[in-house]
Amino acid sequence: MSAFGHHVIMRLVSSQVLARTPEARRRAARILHEEGRRGLLAFRLADTHAHALLICTRREAGRFANYVEQRLRWHLQLPSPFEPANIRLVHNQGHLERAFWYVLRQEEHHGIALDPRHEASSAQDLLGLRVVAPEFLLRVQSALPRIRIGQLTGGLALERCEPAFDHLADAAAAAFALPCLDRSAHAAVARAAAVHAAAELSAGQIAERLAVTRRCVERLRHQPVPAVLVRAVRMQLTVRPRGRDSWSGACPEPDLMRADWAE
Repeated sequence: MSAFGHHVIMRLVSSQVLARTPEARRRAARILHEEGRRGLLAFRLADTHAHALLICTRREAGRFANYVEQRLRWHLQLPSPFEPANIRLVHNQGHLERAFWYVLRQEEHHGIALDPRHEASSAQDLLGLRVVAPEFLLRVQSALPRIRIGQLTGGLALERCEPAFDHLADAAAAAFALPCLDRSAHAAVARAAAVHAAAELSAGQIAERLAVTRRCVERLRHQPVPAVLVRAVRMQLTVRPRGRDSWSGACPEPDLMRADWAE
């Protein structure tokens, strides 16, 4: 029987946890999206392994696994090599739908709660909480037309709350799958979206939370930003659980945040 798609499972030889922090999980999410930009339908890191579902050939699935593993080892500084990827055939539409839910429900399946905010899960992208791959939602809807995105919310440990503006910088970083708001081009866009998402705050309040100048905030307020990006940051502010363990993403060298680029 010919393959309809492939379910890829990646695990380190040492079977250790792949991504221990929110920052690491965001890096992993961006890598999976970048390497799966043609056929990726779902992904989820459990604790010791990663799952990905793709519509592609066996050769493409193997190439995807190889590139993802190489980049995860480098960017997450993993000390152990990966085992040969376990690549399973997906034979038909029904199998594809079952595999989709199986991948997203990995933590429930294994009885763990390492990543309650789904930082290392494509659920964030499907719900509009993250904007790393603009074409991803359409790809999933085209391949899995019977999947209702609203069904995802029941499986997420995310409750609506008032905007947590004290964590504006981290919410913006999370919406773009960034460890923190650094000097990158992606961070510059995230910072602009954050300014618009926190319209209730004064320029001074936003500047303090983003570690930039008031002048920078005023400039960004006049810079057009696509509504989908602002909405993602706003959703991160209003649905993410609070508490020290739930928020991170602070850059290790905050003095860099007031460099010339922030003027």
